[in-house]
Amino acid sequence: MWEIQNVLRRIGRGETKAAVARVTGHGRRTIRRYVATAVALGWKPGLEEPTEELAVQVFQRVRPVREEGRWGETEQRLLPYRARIKAWLKPEEGSSSKRGLRLTKVHQLLGREGVEVAYSSLHRFAVKHCGFMDGRRLTVRVAESEPGEVAEVDFGRLGLVSERDWQRDDLQWLRAKGSDTFGPIGPAIVTGLDYNDLLVQTRLNGEVRQSESTKDLIFSVDEIVSYVSRYFTLMPGDVIFTGTPGTTSAMKPGDVVEIEVEGVGVLRNTLVPAGSS
Repeated sequence: MWEIQNVLRRIGRGETKAAVARVTGHGRRTIRRYVATAVALGWKPGLEEPTEELAVQVFQRVRPVREEGRWGETEQRLLPYRARIKAWLKPEEGSSSKRGLRLTKVHQLLGREGVEVAYSSLHRFAVKHCGFMDGRRLTVRVAESEPGEVAEVDFGRLGLVSERDWQRDDLQWLRAKGSDTFGPIGPAIVTGLDYNDLLVQTRLNGEVRQSESTKDLIFSVDEIVSYVSRYFTLMPGDVIFTGTPGTTSAMKPGDVVEIEVEGVGVLRNTLVPAGSS
């Protein structure tokens, strides 16, 4: 949802759709849909900052519903080129090389013929329809499947700290969410849990501030892992922060934060002033 919120924030600050498209990678048509939907929901560009709740509502309205057995738009565009793509990816006969053209080169060749698709979409198409496998990479397969079939997920004790002033003022959230000490993790992981139905609690100085089940996530753990794996190579040991349920709360030095995941245990940390050892 942060992608939608980032688009709306940039539009609200007066950036053109062309500029936002260059920075975010979204097409202008997609940007127009996001903005039009947000305005229909009551958002006033330039007068108010888009909230996370607004971004969620926009996504829920524009999210495409995939009909069972129906080809996607990009898939339909690439299907007539399937044989040619397979030929490009196949090693030349008599060649000592075990591989044909790189997929990036295939992407360029298609573009020269007027077939403009995202590289990630071409990669999924090549894997699904052309037998393409990049042996150098280990990643989670993308599939419409039952829970548990997409990936084996181990649950650990972890927490994510955000600096809301930085998050509000910066165009990107790297500093606000990625600074040192902002992502405490550990000290153990647990396997074999039903990760789509676990109680997650956050306590601040002993008072429960968040208490909901992972079954109430907008997107299931399987969907999150599957989506992320479309754009990032996932390796054993990688960590994905799913976000937290309920509302957040400001903290100050001396506060004790406890995060508990059912069946895993409690991660407890005490906040100290910046620069303290």
